[in-house]
Amino acid sequence: MVVYMKIDLHFAGIFTRYPAICYSDGAKQRFDDVDFAGMDKNEFVGFIQRFANEVCINVYFCMPDVEFPYGLRV
Repeated sequence: MVVYMKIDLHFAGIFTRYPAICYSDGAKQRFDDVDFAGMDKNEFVGFIQRFANEVCINVYFCMPDVEFPYGLRV
């Protein structure tokens, strides 16, 4: 079964701590037509690297229904 999830990819920016933790100066792309549920972790990171055209050192995600930055996870 194919499951399409909406993923907002933010890249080419930086995390800053002042005044609160936030991500800035980057690009954003929404994907809503890729079967992310059918990917393992390595396939997911490979997809992001191909799209962003750079190596992913860390991949962060936000926990659903938890306010940023408290829901931010590596």
